[in-house]
Amino acid sequence: MAVTGCAGGLGGVGLTAAFAVGPAFLGDARRTGAFFAGFFLTVLVFLTLLVFLRVAAFVTRVFLRFALLLAFFLVAIYSLPIRVTPSQLLG
Repeated sequence: MAVTGCAGGLGGVGLTAAFAVGPAFLGDARRTGAFFAGFFLTVLVFLTLLVFLRVAAFVTRVFLRFALLLAFFLVAIYSLPIRVTPSQLLG
């Protein structure tokens, strides 16, 4: 299974959890519905993990974009030879 994004080696964690928890929910399921129920549980856990990783990657990307931009401008402003103090900015 190929996992993209910042999941790294954690891609199989959701599937492992689904197979470990599956028998607890499916212990009394009939044989005809057991495959569907197990498959549904596996897909549900996998999609939840996938959505969580995508949201985490998006939030990280947005935060780093603005944090690095802010840090760049602060360093640039405070590196100017003319010193501006906060009291001069406020009037």
